[in-house]
Amino acid sequence: MRVETRAALFTIGAMRPGAFYELLDGGRLPNIERIFGRAVRAERAATVFPSVAASCHAALATGAMPGRNLITGGGRFDRHGKMPAHREYAMTEPWRGAAGRFGLPALPKTGDGPALDKDISGGTATIFEALKTRAARSAAVWTPVGRGADEHITASALEIALASAGGRGGRAAFDRAAARKAAKFIADTRRLHRMIQVNFAGAFPRSAGAAEDEEREYISGVLDACFGRTLDALARRHPLEEFHFALCAARGGRHAPAPPERVVSRAAMRKILSSAGYSIYNPAESDNPKRRSAVAFIHSGSYHLHLRNRATGKWHSPPLFEEDLMSAADAFFGASASGAGGSVPGWLDLALVKNVEMGEYVVYDGVLAESPEDFFSRSENDIKYPGASKRLKGFFCKHSPDVVLLADRERGFCFEVENGARGGGGLCAEDSLVPLLFSGPGVESGMIRGMCSIIDAAPSVAALFDVSMTTADGRILPLFKQC
Repeated sequence: MRVETRAALFTIGAMRPGAFYELLDGGRLPNIERIFGRAVRAERAATVFPSVAASCHAALATGAMPGRNLITGGGRFDRHGKMPAHREYAMTEPWRGAAGRFGLPALPKTGDGPALDKDISGGTATIFEALKTRAARSAAVWTPVGRGADEHITASALEIALASAGGRGGRAAFDRAAARKAAKFIADTRRLHRMIQVNFAGAFPRSAGAAEDEEREYISGVLDACFGRTLDALARRHPLEEFHFALCAARGGRHAPAPPERVVSRAAMRKILSSAGYSIYNPAESDNPKRRSAVAFIHSGSYHLHLRNRATGKWHSPPLFEEDLMSAADAFFGASASGAGGSVPGWLDLALVKNVEMGEYVVYDGVLAESPEDFFSRSENDIKYPGASKRLKGFFCKHSPDVVLLADRERGFCFEVENGARGGGGLCAEDSLVPLLFSGPGVESGMIRGMCSIIDAAPSVAALFDVSMTTADGRILPLFKQC
């Protein structure tokens, strides 16, 4: 009798591979070990660039780089229409009414899901859409992307708000809610879906000194229990030994809060832009960026800038490489050297400058501008920025920013972002390296050598159903033999 292919894909918002594998191999994760005790894992796997939630989850769902699926950061700026259009995927606002009077912090206004599903390129299929070609029903639980899934169970705006406001406890409650919703869905659904994705948020360290301990505590104390609850529900519906399982983090570990002198403030960045002749758009003041000459999307590890062509004064005209973009990059390197933006100089690591004519980003260190291939091929840079050349190539598209400023993460710098968010956005190993592993019938324990990517997860899972994701950039990994 032919057994139907079944798969469960577990994704984690942010998790470092070292801490996870250490706990798994040390027998500290009994529930996760139930399904991944004998697994094939990637020797080295990286996320996409930028390493922010929206881009990473879109890449996980589509198997495509941001330049193809068009989710190039925490928001979308379209300079090519009749009117420039700006949208952030996770807007924030203060509590209104009585809550606002008590001075409660800014909280998420909406989740990423609906806007992401809409903005992902229609020419790029999600794994849920691809599985429909084989009539394989799919479900997504707590995932930012669910386009094409037969069932998509999402968190409410209140649940997202409480998770963001509650710090460590809020995130643990958020993930426990995900496990609870997944278990209830699995138990109640009339016919169990053949592919189910469940997403957990990941750890949020509160202090730099205890960041690693807090992450391990989260993985062993919260995440493993969430897996246990979900797996128990699955086992009551279908034998676990007939499932294929995959686990992948969307991005690397979350950073603990930086000390104030290593946070580059939003006000300081506006001042630097003003000194370079740009006025930055503030969505809180207006919904029309046309009258401003700069639009920024700010992530903890990277600052994404869209700049207007100063010669024409038009947004639809690409800015000039030397006169507009390189001069802006020089202004930021000058400010970094002098300590503007923070009390400690040297906060700017690299500038990635868009060269439309060449169809790539130039890597600029304040002195020398090089191609990504030349800069990242050097052994020390390949270690510091894993897989960066390919990731930058996959980032470039008409919607990608003109200049990307990378904070020096090795020295503990970050950009100030709303709602106290931290972690992600960078190109460095800390932000980029993730765990990636598979198990199930016919999968032998072993190692997939070389560099893998989160964009390999969806094509590899889809291949289990004999489905080819033709619009994906990722590859089908060799799961059924030791490499």
